[in-house]
Amino acid sequence: MRLSLALLMTCTVVVAAQKHVNLQLETVWQDHPFLFSILEQTSLNSPEAYLPILTHLSQRPDFPILAANSTALYHAAHALLPNYLHPSQIPAWDLGLAAGESAPAVEALLSVHQMLVDPEMNDCGAWVEWNGKRGCGPDGAVEVLGLGKGKEGINWDESINSTIRSYPFDHLLCLNIDSTLPPLTLYFAPSSTLFPPLLHLLQSFPELPLLVRYRMDPPLVSDLEGSSQATFVPVKKQKGVPVQGWGVEMVLKKMEYSSVDDRQDNVFNEEQIKEKRIIPEEDPILTEALGNDPWRENATPLNEVELTQLPFATASLILSHPSPLVALELLSQSFPLFTNALSRLPFDPKEPDNRALIKEGSFNRKQWEQLGGAGVGWQGSRREVEGRVWIDGKEIQAGKEGIFDLLPVVRRSISHSLALTELGLTPSQASSLLTLPQREPPIFDGLVDASDRMEMEAEGLVLEDQDLGEKTEKSGGVEGVVLWWNNLETDSRYKKWRSDLKMLLRQQPGQVPQLKRNLLNVIVSVDLSTTFGMEVLIGPVNQFINRGLGIRFGMVEVLDGEAGVATRMARLTRHLVKTYGRASTMQFLSHVVQSSPTPDISLTLVEKIYARFIQYVEPLGFEGDRQNAPRLLSFVEVISEAHEKRERATYKWIERLDLKGPDGGRLTFVNGKAVERTETQAWIRALQVELSKDLVFLTERIEAGHLADTVGIPVEVANYFYDLPQTSNRRTGAIFEGKGADESRLKVANMNDVLRKVNENSDIGQRWIYPDGSSKTPLSIWIAGDLDSEQGLGLVWEALVAMQSTPFRLSFLHKPKRLLERSSRTLLSTLLFETMHDPILGSATPSTLLEIIDKAEIAPVHESSTQPSGEDEAAKVYWEGGRHALGPRGLDVADGEVILVVNGRIIKSDANRIFDSHDYEVLLRHELHVRAEPIVDALEEFYDNTSVFDRTTYSNLVAFTSSTVSQAVAEDVVPGMFGVASASTRSQAYELFRSDKTSFEIGHKATALLRIVAIMDPATEFAQKWSTTLRVLSEMNFVYVKVILLPSGVLNETPLKRFYRLNLQSKVTFEDDEQTRSRVSFQNLPQEPIFTLGVETPPSWLVTPKESVHDLDNLKLIDLTSDVEPVFELRTLVVEGHARETKTGSPPRGLQIELTDSNGQPMADTSVMANLGYFQLKANPGVLSLRIREGRGREIYELASVGTSGWQSPPTNETGPEVPIYSFSTGLTIYPQMSRKMGKELDDVLEIIDVKPSFLNSLKSRISSLFGSKTDEIAPIKKNADINIFTVASGLLYERFAYIMAISVMRHTNSTVKFWFIENFLSPSFLEFIPHLAKEYGFEYELVTYKWPSWLTGQKEKQRLIWGYKILFLDVLFPMDLNKVIFVDADQIVRTDLKELVDEDLHGAPYAYAPMGDDREEVEGFRFWKTGYWKEALRGRPYHISALYAVDLDRFRQIAAGDRLRGQYQGLSQDPNSLANLDQDLPNSMQDQLRIHTLDKSWLWCATWCSAESLKDAKTIDLCQDPQTKEPKLARARRIPEWEVYDSEVASLAARLSKESVIRSGPVEIDKLDRDGKKSEMVEEYEQSDHAHQGEADQKRDEL
Repeated sequence: MRLSLALLMTCTVVVAAQKHVNLQLETVWQDHPFLFSILEQTSLNSPEAYLPILTHLSQRPDFPILAANSTALYHAAHALLPNYLHPSQIPAWDLGLAAGESAPAVEALLSVHQMLVDPEMNDCGAWVEWNGKRGCGPDGAVEVLGLGKGKEGINWDESINSTIRSYPFDHLLCLNIDSTLPPLTLYFAPSSTLFPPLLHLLQSFPELPLLVRYRMDPPLVSDLEGSSQATFVPVKKQKGVPVQGWGVEMVLKKMEYSSVDDRQDNVFNEEQIKEKRIIPEEDPILTEALGNDPWRENATPLNEVELTQLPFATASLILSHPSPLVALELLSQSFPLFTNALSRLPFDPKEPDNRALIKEGSFNRKQWEQLGGAGVGWQGSRREVEGRVWIDGKEIQAGKEGIFDLLPVVRRSISHSLALTELGLTPSQASSLLTLPQREPPIFDGLVDASDRMEMEAEGLVLEDQDLGEKTEKSGGVEGVVLWWNNLETDSRYKKWRSDLKMLLRQQPGQVPQLKRNLLNVIVSVDLSTTFGMEVLIGPVNQFINRGLGIRFGMVEVLDGEAGVATRMARLTRHLVKTYGRASTMQFLSHVVQSSPTPDISLTLVEKIYARFIQYVEPLGFEGDRQNAPRLLSFVEVISEAHEKRERATYKWIERLDLKGPDGGRLTFVNGKAVERTETQAWIRALQVELSKDLVFLTERIEAGHLADTVGIPVEVANYFYDLPQTSNRRTGAIFEGKGADESRLKVANMNDVLRKVNENSDIGQRWIYPDGSSKTPLSIWIAGDLDSEQGLGLVWEALVAMQSTPFRLSFLHKPKRLLERSSRTLLSTLLFETMHDPILGSATPSTLLEIIDKAEIAPVHESSTQPSGEDEAAKVYWEGGRHALGPRGLDVADGEVILVVNGRIIKSDANRIFDSHDYEVLLRHELHVRAEPIVDALEEFYDNTSVFDRTTYSNLVAFTSSTVSQAVAEDVVPGMFGVASASTRSQAYELFRSDKTSFEIGHKATALLRIVAIMDPATEFAQKWSTTLRVLSEMNFVYVKVILLPSGVLNETPLKRFYRLNLQSKVTFEDDEQTRSRVSFQNLPQEPIFTLGVETPPSWLVTPKESVHDLDNLKLIDLTSDVEPVFELRTLVVEGHARETKTGSPPRGLQIELTDSNGQPMADTSVMANLGYFQLKANPGVLSLRIREGRGREIYELASVGTSGWQSPPTNETGPEVPIYSFSTGLTIYPQMSRKMGKELDDVLEIIDVKPSFLNSLKSRISSLFGSKTDEIAPIKKNADINIFTVASGLLYERFAYIMAISVMRHTNSTVKFWFIENFLSPSFLEFIPHLAKEYGFEYELVTYKWPSWLTGQKEKQRLIWGYKILFLDVLFPMDLNKVIFVDADQIVRTDLKELVDEDLHGAPYAYAPMGDDREEVEGFRFWKTGYWKEALRGRPYHISALYAVDLDRFRQIAAGDRLRGQYQGLSQDPNSLANLDQDLPNSMQDQLRIHTLDKSWLWCATWCSAESLKDAKTIDLCQDPQTKEPKLARARRIPEWEVYDSEVASLAARLSKESVIRSGPVEIDKLDRDGKKSEMVEEYEQSDHAHQGEADQKRDEL
């Protein structure tokens, strides 16, 4: 029988002596008025509601007082929401407001005001800027607008060019879409009484666009003198903005070696310890289930049977609970507390209910593994997936489960569900539609005949016989449009291959067969006037052919006129192939690219290369017989010899396949399917995807007998794909925009929403032309834009022609020109208006309408100031009713533009290319299969008989449903780091799992507008995080949640070793009329273990501790005298990015970039990794600028695009270099593109400037490895210290060690010293004390930090995380002008001048390490590096210790050391048993690739590995762990005489500062000085020792 136990939400109480953990987090930026949060949250949910709510609130008589009271303001605003939001949308507004979702947007708007320097407006709480003038309050606005007495209307001086730059976070409110006035900018503080009348005044001018921005309260009590007698209402200031969405973990620490500081209060007796036990609340059922003290159960280890029972017993208890989601949250988040008690619950696996639970759980576990329970991570790595969540069929990707990523998904999903229910569908039907799996286009979708046979036939050309022997094999046919570089059927390299088509049936899926048939064909369009065009040939294409890949590769050259370089290079290439063969031509092209100093090929340079080429290379057939060879043509003869027919045929091929324009040379046709060529790796992957699909299709055709050879006669297969009946003869790129390299190009509009923007009582866009007959059509097309243009006329005409063969309906949205010319010719827009409104012609067929248009004298019109006809004017008035639907919040059609909208999908056709009736047919066939048919099939299931709908109702239902569903899918697409967009495919994969015994549900499924399905193992970190999120989401209206529990398989140990809490609540709460601070509490922690506290934050946050009096690394609650109450601070946001070059798509490895403020001052800098072109920069909300840092990088590159909108972002000459930061999720990953300057095409920022880079190496780095290198040489802005030391300290003990290490360094040098501390791990007490220590001992210090990249395998254990920071980010952790740094372990004592190590010659190595000690015999058995793997890997080289090493950062960056280390780490870290000592094993294992300069063994001594005799020569002493004794480090430290001295000095300084109230308290209590100030015996002994005097002698020597 299943456990029928009630588990209460609060299952533990504690006695008074128990200590709790309460953590608070806030932003570093100042809290802002609550009104701004309300307004921004409103805008996120409904932009149209922003101004009405602001107006309603500001016009209240008590507005200034209301704005100062957060509680009252919240309730006032909340009361207005039902007027603008559906009841299902209001909870998302509440959740976002509580989480602080809008905080970055508010801060960004405030920062814009802070950038303005205007003393006159600084004291004004509400002021405007317009037309080059500024004014305070209503009076100032009147003056600025020129509204003086006797003046009518706004006085705009067009001669003044005072454009105000707008940003994505701005609120541009335009009441009249036709306004030609520039926007007026309004800045206001809620406390200003000038604001309400000012806003009221401005709203009386609907023709004036309004840009609303915020400001903080001015420093003065009243507004500018003379403006009015209004005063500010004082607003209470808060410290920081309260934000949610972060979690806290309390990890049970491994204590093999003690790392606890001894300077804490340990005065507790046994009675007190007993009192600290956790006692479950007195509930008979709970007590019976888990016992009085579940933690005490952990004293007895689990046996094998209990471990096996644990997952199912846990699931059973959760499922039997009356509130299972609450039970899941409690048990998972405190799992270590209950582990043993849960495993010992009375769970009989033979009992029927339990047996059914186990059976279903086991089945689901198998399903899980089949569906990819181990997901694929970065670079193909395997990552175990602990759970999955779907929201309306959209799977939430790992790393996107934070509330700030979920809220936009929730809002969009609810919006889509509402749009579908408004069409008459039920919520269940809406959910089914939104979770429809996206249908893959059929194999023939988008196929085009890419062969040249049509063009060859049209020009009367015949291909050369390709079977004439060796010469033809080497040259191939060169008279065709397509130049083939290999021939699988005739080339000798393939002679041993088989030609049996049935070989495909024996191939592994996705494997290209060695088939001697030209079945798989890839044709590359190339522009031979650029190196980019040639590189694809001499790089991947040449490599694939040489590797024997069973694909035929051809090329078509893009031509550019008789005198064009591309045309002449094409002639030359054809001549070379015909005369010298394909292999020699490839070598020639390689030499051209190698020698070209620019991406644009110079014919002068090519002529020189040609002259040398023909001098040394012999023509085909005349090898060794040059005297009898025909006369060699000169370069001028070759490039001037026109092949008119072939070139005409090539132009026709280019025209037919739509390859005109700058991207014409970037397309590849894979068996007729177009694939865009960008970055090489992405292109290769795209080829693999398309070829895999083709191979599956061919295999199916062969199995079905549709593709087979007849006896003795092989079937012709070279044109097999081109001869399919579905293959088009003509390609129009706009039809398949959104396929291939960047899916994010797909644009979809919700046409139901668009048509709501049409004026009331207008039928624009809803009057239809139907095809002949009465049949219904699922396809609707709107032609929107300037119908009176030539393009508009063409699109309408061809659409009507297409309607006669392809059924669809047609409507129009016309955007009239502002002024129309008078003409005797009829305007198309007028004709359509009159025809559609004519009682008889209103139902005209397409053929009838074609006759009407043909008979009318219609011509494109141009703007004029003359008076149009009355009919034209009437038509214009009618079409004006739809202008809002064409505006920025509708279809966003530009003036003069014409677009097609097919069931919501937007197609922007080329105005210079005719979109003919055949294009319509191809487009509609594609849209019908991919988007419309799945909707039709679903509707057929929903309704018993769809024939009851008339054709208008039916077509409306399909069109509007399709547009909504398609928009939902399109919104899932995000830019990809490789240039390939990615999306989480919508599916119902969770339906494959059984859920009768393993699931629970919350909410009403039938009425839910948001459906969430989660599958998870309750004993995982995934469940710890998601349980709270799901609970909060389930508290929203119209939400349904289903959770399927997936108990673990075989367990070898307890699965969870941390307690966890997620800070998230569904509604904002208040204290004293202010928003409650953000806080997390642990009330039921066991008191005896040692915990490490950690904070988990959204990926874009960089959080550090701000206040704490406890050692957060080593929390033993039983030893504390007070609760643990740290305060953490969101210091900054992290802007991540992936950079690439515009021409090659390769990462600009080593390029240094920076973010600057509005004054051009650098705020953060870094360098671009070759690993994915990755970089990260720290920034806070506002507007910053991205630029290339001064130095060699700026000499080579220019910033072509900032990339705030993905790889398709506009260039910087349109957008500028600004990077707006206004969200916790949106816009924090950018994709900048860099273009090389003229003459710098082969330069490498990492090369030493006086050494010419090797072309082959340069090319290889661009088209091969994903890993590369970094940085350029830059003259330092300021002089760096002589000695730069970086270290990592985590926990009070290691911070104590770090103080002492720093003093020991300073004791032995007179050089300037700067310490670099990794901020991620430092405590507040360290940050408070270190400035005073630095001042006392005369050193500099700086804090550095780096956010662990999401694509790099992470480390869960904190010690391993620290090890990672020691080695993986050396190239990007420090400022770019720092050239050398020394790592010194915090627990070291330095006995020499480290300037000696700074000056050490590393002999070209990137770093120098000390070797591990080798002369203490007692630990010989622990020297793992002398046996097994390490013995073979080292091959006699030393194994080095990572406690001390020097890094030549210049050399490190130049040789790509950081990228290589990360690449090796990424590969090895997939094996959990590798890199046991990460920071040591990684560099030691790579000595073949990255040489280590070995320091003299005297540089580091430790008692574990080194003999006592060698101590006298030690330059540094490290407190190595002793694997024999496991002695605490503190005990070891005290045996070093000077350590006690330095420790006493630190304690004395801390005591003095504390006494003077300079610091709140010392870093720790003083325990090494007697109360009377006497020195200990050890201190006195040391001061008399040789070491102390040696240090003084060294100082004196340095002074001399």
